[in-house]
Amino acid sequence: MSEDQTARAAHPARFQALLPEAEADRVAGQASFVKVHLRTAFDRRLLAHYGLEALGPTAKSALLALIELLNHGDMAGQTADTLAKVGGADALSPLTRLLQRRR
Repeated sequence: MSEDQTARAAHPARFQALLPEAEADRVAGQASFVKVHLRTAFDRRLLAHYGLEALGPTAKSALLALIELLNHGDMAGQTADTLAKVGGADALSPLTRLLQRRR
C-alpha cells in the first residue's frame, strides 16, 4: 500500500473532497436509500396551520399568536381560516377588524 493510500485509509474524511467528480457521482448513486425531504419555510408554516386546525378548540392557547400573524401578507388568508377554526366566536373580533382594514 502506498503512502497516499495509507493516508486515505487513515483519514477518509480529509480526502473525501479529493474524489474525482465521476467517482462522487458513482458513490452518490449507490446511496439511494437516503431520502431527504426539504421543506420551505412557507411549507412548514402551512403544516403548522394544518396541525392547529386539526386540534380545533384545543389549540386556543395559540389565538394570540394567530392574531399577530394576520398582518403577515403571505399567510394572512390561511391564518384567518385557522383562526376561525380554532377560535370560534373568540376569533370574530380580530377577523372583523381584518376585513374592515381590507376594504
